[in-house]
Amino acid sequence: MMKPSQILERAADVVERNGLHHGDWILTVPDMPEVDCPVCAGGAINVAALGHAEIDADDEASLRGAHRQAYLALARLIVPGVAEETEALIETVARWNDAERPTAEQVVAMLRAAAENERRQDR
Repeated sequence: MMKPSQILERAADVVERNGLHHGDWILTVPDMPEVDCPVCAGGAINVAALGHAEIDADDEASLRGAHRQAYLALARLIVPGVAEETEALIETVARWNDAERPTAEQVVAMLRAAAENERRQDR
């Protein structure tokens, strides 16, 4: 089983490899496998953890274990003291990705910083 730090590192790799998308989990490109399409920050975490970009943001079961902890680690960098409810974590990451429109480089840097924070806690 992957640790949150590993999920976050893989998510950074996904953004570097596939590119960043704003507005939806994923920018579907015809004839391209989903795991190779541009994704948002949350979509990258989902690809790293689950192998696909989209999850049901209203479904508490969508985020569990290390996958949920990876969202929490990134959300805490975006908004220190963020509420830990699943919906709040997804919304925080999505709002940052879509409203603030960070560059791919900024998203990669935040994902790697979150991964480092998790490694320091052996997660």
